[in-house]
Amino acid sequence: MGNDPIKANDGVRFHRRSSGFILAIFATLAGIAGVLLHFLGPPPHEISNKLQPALAQICASAGAGCIWAAILLNFLWRLTSQGRYFVTFFTAMLVALPVAVALPPRFGIAAAIVVTLSGLTLFLYEFGLSIETSSRAVKRVRRFPRKASREIPWDRVESVRTDLRKITSYGVGGHLVENENRVIIAGNGTSITFNTTRYEAGIEDLNVQIERAQPFAIAETLRRINSNGAARIGPVELRRDAIYIKRFSSRRRREIPPIVHVLAALLTFGLWIIGYAVTAAIRTAKRPVCVPLGKISNATFEKGSLLIVAGRKMYIPLRRVPNGVYFPELLSALRQTAPFPVAR
Repeated sequence: MGNDPIKANDGVRFHRRSSGFILAIFATLAGIAGVLLHFLGPPPHEISNKLQPALAQICASAGAGCIWAAILLNFLWRLTSQGRYFVTFFTAMLVALPVAVALPPRFGIAAAIVVTLSGLTLFLYEFGLSIETSSRAVKRVRRFPRKASREIPWDRVESVRTDLRKITSYGVGGHLVENENRVIIAGNGTSITFNTTRYEAGIEDLNVQIERAQPFAIAETLRRINSNGAARIGPVELRRDAIYIKRFSSRRRREIPPIVHVLAALLTFGLWIIGYAVTAAIRTAKRPVCVPLGKISNATFEKGSLLIVAGRKMYIPLRRVPNGVYFPELLSALRQTAPFPVAR
């Protein structure tokens, strides 16, 4: 990767994608429609509670569902577009139905006003979020409810956590390949997240930020090793002469559509949580594996995982390893001071 992409990204601003504030617009319009229908439609006392809700109540329930769906989108970055659609749709329905059925009709106008104000607030909040990059720093800007920002100068970067994945989903029209990419830059006492599903950024833009942060993130990790004798990056602990690896797999994980995990969690929520907790406890209880630097024959990346080959293959999800995207460079820097030859 040359210098041209880095120079081209100087002074670039990445705005939020439209999905969140489109839902906020729908919620606002639904609330306004509810207010208008409250005065234009039949009075609430003329409508039977047991037969149908008030018109304002119906609009308020639809708007409430849109608001919750917009908020939920922030936490569904690991799902495909199809998975996000189904999850947000069913969540919106689960929120809207109780409002439409359980809320007394006389409160329909109040609910519609609250939904209108909430939708407008969410729209202004979503519309005012952006990330700005320059040759000096990366900055996250918020313009509502009050203007604020947090900034990380590149020379203050401590770690970069990446989750660069390519997901293949299959449907009636064949297969669809989607890039679901996230980069978390940490330093200066804060962190900033690039998420291609929430910001108008592509994989090329993320690669530029990864390259910009590389020398400073590597220098910070090496500084910790020199000062403390070790530096922990997720389940990997780097030392001068060896690395200790915990919670790894000897096989690359199969690529399962994220919607499968969502449906499994919904169908067997309790068992799924218990199984996840037990698996995590077992992995945490295992003693870390010590691998001398001289025994590492290869370190590369495979489909979102860091692959370390040292007599056997050890796969670690890259999203769990801060600065894992720089692991080959870190390994090369440590080997320069290793007291034994490197395996060939």
